[in-house]
Amino acid sequence: MGFVKVATSISSLSTKKSVQKNPIPKEFDDVFAGIDKLPGKVEIYVEKNAIPSINPVRRIPFALHERVKSELERLEKLDIIERVVAPTKWVNSIIAMEKSNGLLRLCLDPRELNKSIQRPYYPMPTFEDIAAKIHGHNKFSKLDAASGYLMLALTEKSSLVTTFNTPFGRYKYKRMPFGLICAQDEFQQKMEETFGNLKGVGVIVDNILVSGKDEDLRIVLEKAREVGVRFNPKKCIFRSTSVPYFGHLITADGIKSDPSKVQAIIEMLHPSNKDELATFLGMTNFLSKYIPNLSSLNYSLRESLSF
Repeated sequence: MGFVKVATSISSLSTKKSVQKNPIPKEFDDVFAGIDKLPGKVEIYVEKNAIPSINPVRRIPFALHERVKSELERLEKLDIIERVVAPTKWVNSIIAMEKSNGLLRLCLDPRELNKSIQRPYYPMPTFEDIAAKIHGHNKFSKLDAASGYLMLALTEKSSLVTTFNTPFGRYKYKRMPFGLICAQDEFQQKMEETFGNLKGVGVIVDNILVSGKDEDLRIVLEKAREVGVRFNPKKCIFRSTSVPYFGHLITADGIKSDPSKVQAIIEMLHPSNKDELATFLGMTNFLSKYIPNLSSLNYSLRESLSF
């Protein structure tokens, strides 16, 4: 609409130019391969008066049957799921989804179970909290924890409530599945306990930001090896002068707007209804610190939401 003006210069910023090729020391190859698990086991607390639900097998297209069966076998070999024979109070459904890379992903659908789970509400750090920890540094690395929640082992009691139906029988998760309302809280707490006290390190769920000297990165990798955290090398950035992090660009010169977010706003279609307008305002508000006088510029648009 012509009123978004980014105050911070971003024309010459690029994370690709400052990233070294093959930056992972050979001694840490194991930290960037496979799936491991964090120490201890997580308990899923279900309301005592909750009424368990038994969901039928969700229909899966016949063409996907063999692929679903293969994925179940793969997860079983990785010790992520286990076949269930005995009766269980809870039986959930699953959804088979094809990822952009063509691989199949099985997602738990715990809608009824989530209504009865007691969420721990572990506090999530803000971006400002992270920025304060890395202030004054000029080299940054971003590490992406591979398989995320699946690094959390479940207690036997908690494992049983994740039981799910398939055309090939029932299974239960031995690790924390995606989709549970408590998963993010439990994972954030574990990651904070593992990396949160390290110098120049910020943690938001499965994204770890490391600033400072190469030795600081080495300490993080050694800690990851010690506790069983594994990283996805394709999503990691090492020893860079700038890294994108949750909608911002962290650079040696300070925090700047992420060019990809700015471009996304520029390329948005003009809003044609209230929902689309609210989305647009939300996008621009996310970058409000980089847009001078935003409240004055978007006043008429905000007013139109009340009509």
